[in-house]
Amino acid sequence: MIQSLRNLPALLFLACLLASSLFVANAQAYEMYGRWAGTYYYSDGRPPVNFTLEVITPGTSFYGQIIEPNTFGNSGNRFLYSDVDGQIYKDGSIRFYKYYDGSGGVSHMVQYDGWFTNHGIEGTWSVDNAWGDFVLYPE
Repeated sequence: MIQSLRNLPALLFLACLLASSLFVANAQAYEMYGRWAGTYYYSDGRPPVNFTLEVITPGTSFYGQIIEPNTFGNSGNRFLYSDVDGQIYKDGSIRFYKYYDGSGGVSHMVQYDGWFTNHGIEGTWSVDNAWGDFVLYPE
């Protein structure tokens, strides 16, 4: 019994080292691919907007396209379209930029910063003096 207790600190150290290695390996597994359903919310209380993100080039550096209902552009367009360019980091955080393509007269850029959760991605978006929260879930 005493002999096995002498090895306890070394065993605990090895267990902690193994657990931290598993965490790092899992953190490197974050990727974006396929279709994602999202919603962004305004900090000023305007109604939330649902959107769909289709990832075209998957991986930790990804490219995609978003389609969303036209809630603030010219009234002649039913939808707004944008290109997305993003990066996923080893710690599970994510940053991407949404570039509106000019449809509906909208052509600005929006920055999104978030993190992966058990269900998808949560975070905040910002452009000029406007900002809010967003969520994204794989379909």
